[in-house]
Amino acid sequence: MTKSCRGRAAAVCLTVVFVLILCPFAANATDLSPAKSEEKPSGKALPAPEILSPYGVVLDARTGAVIFEKNPHEKRPMASTTKLMTAILALETEDIGREVTVTNDMVVGNNDPSSVKLNLQPNDRITMHDLITAMMMLSANDAAQSIAIDMAGSFDAFASRMNERAAELGMFNTHFVTPSGLHDPDHFSTAYDMALLGIEAAKNPEMIYFTSATKRSIFFGSPTQNELVVTTRNDILPYRRFSKKEDKWTCDGLKTGYTGEAGYCFVSHTLRDDISLVCVTLDARSANEYFKDHRALYECAYSHYINKGLTPTIEQPSIPVLGGAKPDASVYVDGSGSVGVFDSQEGEISKRVELAAYVEAPVSKRQVVGHVRYYYGNALLIEFPIRSGDNIDRADTNWVSAYAAMLGKV
Repeated sequence: MTKSCRGRAAAVCLTVVFVLILCPFAANATDLSPAKSEEKPSGKALPAPEILSPYGVVLDARTGAVIFEKNPHEKRPMASTTKLMTAILALETEDIGREVTVTNDMVVGNNDPSSVKLNLQPNDRITMHDLITAMMMLSANDAAQSIAIDMAGSFDAFASRMNERAAELGMFNTHFVTPSGLHDPDHFSTAYDMALLGIEAAKNPEMIYFTSATKRSIFFGSPTQNELVVTTRNDILPYRRFSKKEDKWTCDGLKTGYTGEAGYCFVSHTLRDDISLVCVTLDARSANEYFKDHRALYECAYSHYINKGLTPTIEQPSIPVLGGAKPDASVYVDGSGSVGVFDSQEGEISKRVELAAYVEAPVSKRQVVGHVRYYYGNALLIEFPIRSGDNIDRADTNWVSAYAAMLGKV
């Protein structure tokens, strides 16, 4: 065998040796403090102040942790908070700049004097953007119906989409019939399920755009389009009636609702630093009542959050380098920080070290080779990169042959 053939054979053998040696390492060394997928946090809900609404829940939007609950799993009609699901489906699949022509099917029930509406008429032209605006701010039922018919062709077909999406979100005690929330005995949810929907809605910046505004103009009509100014019904948005300048949190939506059967319902979302909360109340006796309930619950919940300082470390000082001029590279965790955490659930935070079994040469200094991640249950709270501390070039053929020979493999 020629020298060049021996060199190539040695390189191949060395690769095989590294893979055989390091595969077990890859399977076992990525998690120094594992959090099993089936584990569920056991932190208890907060003994919150009394609220007037008979059904309510506050969830941490990052982790899904229950902060406060009052009859959270009782099935109830949820009125126009339903429109959150209609908006989610529209924003996920539609070109919101597209123009829609109103049909007869879209304005069924438009003559009901108790139904909030734009008074859309057949042949009116309006953009999907303005339909969503009217639906989320004015709570126009004909806007919700227009979106449903335009997207799915019928209310039943759209309801199927709503229920499929609800199942994906874990809303197992929910059944949608209408896109608007107008009452139907088979249309129901729970405070907890609606909080899951609120969490999903708050993830979408476009949703926040539609639900955080206090006033917007929309245009619709036929043959010409006329301007209509619509205002929000959410009075805990900044600078509205139930907001206060001294608030240490900011509400950016999401949706109010009312029917005679459902009472006054509200799904809201707030932020303070990196802490994101969703609050739901159902069947309040008035809008004033649920606005006061939400303010009280947020004030109480945020008062129980603490900043937990984190200085992540790892036990492993280096990582093997496959085909490198040096057999390994030093590693370190880059940075430290803190995370806002509900005080009674601080002990539920777990740390996972997720480090590659090896890296292939060349390796650059500060190259990311893994992460230290902190979780609440399976929800990621914060992560820090693990970086290489060395520059390592590829090995030349003679060095590889010598190293392989040293291992006794050729």
